[in-house]
Amino acid sequence: SKTSSYLTETGCGTLAYAAPEMHRYEPYSFQVDVYSVGVIFHEMLFGNVPYTSSEVRERFHREPFLEWRIPDTCKYIDPNVADLCMKLLANLPGDRIDIDGLRSHVFFKGVDWPTLAARAYDLPKDYAPPLRPIDDAETAIW
Repeated sequence: SKTSSYLTETGCGTLAYAAPEMHRYEPYSFQVDVYSVGVIFHEMLFGNVPYTSSEVRERFHREPFLEWRIPDTCKYIDPNVADLCMKLLANLPGDRIDIDGLRSHVFFKGVDWPTLAARAYDLPKDYAPPLRPIDDAETAIW
């Protein structure tokens, strides 16, 4: 099959960002990258990875696999954002969102994918981020 020709079993990567199938020592494909993007997305949303390195192996060797849940510390999350995070962090590769699903997901509504691919977006030219002087005390290494 086309998919099986892209499978590998090489172990590499950072534990917290590696997909569950890698922790289970199963052959894997491009869907491991989708999972890693999900970890980064989670980190951007909540300020931490979904599972610590010590939790990772325990969670992904259990049957049934424990699915990602919204952190208890989160008071509110847009349902569309939670849905995307859940689809990126699905434990089984076949359950993870693919590129077509990602492009059509409501989270990316309004993204002009062909323009983005062509790198043809007109970025605001008059915007300058607010800058403040750096205090030497802030940059000191103790």
